[in-house]
Amino acid sequence: MLTVTNISKSFTREGREDLLVLNAIGFQLHAGKCMALMGANGSGKTTLLNILAGLIRCDDGHIMLDDLDICRLDSHKIAKAVGYVNQNSYKSISSELRVGEVIALAANRNSNLSFRKPQSSTALDYISSTNVHIAEFLSDNDDIKSEILSGGQRQLLAIVSAILGNPKMLLLDEHLSSLDQNFKNSVNDLITTYIHQNEAIAIMVMHDENIVSNLCSHKGVLKDSQLSVVEMV
Repeated sequence: MLTVTNISKSFTREGREDLLVLNAIGFQLHAGKCMALMGANGSGKTTLLNILAGLIRCDDGHIMLDDLDICRLDSHKIAKAVGYVNQNSYKSISSELRVGEVIALAANRNSNLSFRKPQSSTALDYISSTNVHIAEFLSDNDDIKSEILSGGQRQLLAIVSAILGNPKMLLLDEHLSSLDQNFKNSVNDLITTYIHQNEAIAIMVMHDENIVSNLCSHKGVLKDSQLSVVEMV
């Protein structure tokens, strides 16, 4: 379970009063649930995700993910339990590493240190069991350097990499923006299957009401520094 209690965050502005972005935000989300995070530009959606990911600290409040105290852990420890993908994550998936190597490293990043070269076959088997379309793309491009892929293809690789880390919580900030429609549908299926099978939690910044109604169990709307959360019927 994710329990967020009285989270507040302000930013200092030179020559002006502090900007209050989040004010006493609180909600609970049970395992296997997905919440859409909505609101106008500048309403604090990304700030809230960054706090949940441990990338920035809140001014007040408390966050518990099962037995993990997010507000007290170092960011590298939080990263073992939280997968974070934003609309620009594809930029970090651009190197001479081949697709198979990226997948293998992602699947083994929380494993014990080993001098053996990690293999991608087990990871591909898992992806294939949840979405054949994505698995076929990864298999067909196994030996391709990631820097050669298009931005949308690298974004897909970033999403798969986040899931293969076996996170307790997925934070997704407009993660679908660079994907074509076929891969958007496949990614939605992959995320839904993952959170249900692994009793994980997902929070995604999303503007498409159709995806929200089909994919999410809850909808949270940020407005005037406050968050209103409703359970979807």
